[in-house]
Parts: sequence; C-alpha cells; structure tokens
Amino acid sequence: MARRATFTQLDVQRAVRGARAAGVSPDELRIAPTGEIRLLFRNRETSTETARDVLDEIEGHFGYDDD
Repeated sequence: MARRATFTQLDVQRAVRGARAAGVSPDELRIAPTGEIRLLFRNRETSTETARDVLDEIEGHFGYDDD
C-alpha cells in the first residue's frame, strides 16, 4: 500500500522562495517526518552558501529544476 507524502517538492520550493522574497536566504533546510519544513538562517557574515545554492541542492534532490 502506497503511503501519501507528508510534503511535496512544491511545498519546499514555496518555503525557499518565500524566504527569498522576504529578503533572506536560507542556509539550511530541514524536513521533519511529519512534513514540517524548517528553514534555518545563519549570520550573513559567516555564511558562504547563496540562496541559489540551497535551492539547487533541494531541486537536485528531487531531480528537477524549473529554471
């Protein structure tokens, strides 16, 4: 019996794009077994990843890139 996903790729993309639209770039993404999506932010001075890097990694995990 197939189990329904607790989150979708679109849910993740919306979360990341929403953060970017607010002017912040997530440094880390965590998804709980319940489907809860958490974006974590570090001090901008110590972060080396860009928002695009994070989004590319997420989309790469799903094997999809819509840009």
